[in-house]
Amino acid sequence: MQNVAGILAARGLYAEKGYYETFDILSAELANLDAINAPRIQDGSLSDFSGYKITLPDRFASKYGTQVGDTVSLKIDGKYHGSSSPQKVL
Repeated sequence: MQNVAGILAARGLYAEKGYYETFDILSAELANLDAINAPRIQDGSLSDFSGYKITLPDRFASKYGTQVGDTVSLKIDGKYHGSSSPQKVL
């Protein structure tokens, strides 16, 4: 898939109120991803998808109560992305 859609993968860590969960993070150019498996967005829009923004699976969002417009802090490949660069949920 990396050759077809330019998908990059990394490991992430989500921490909230003393609970930690690791997960896979995938990144791709949206135009390339649309060609093989277009994202299904329930709320929000991908029209202005740039910068420090992420999409979350609905199971993750409902488990942690995150909503469109919330910010979350992530640790990606050992580097913390938090208060100086929060990730906006789309």
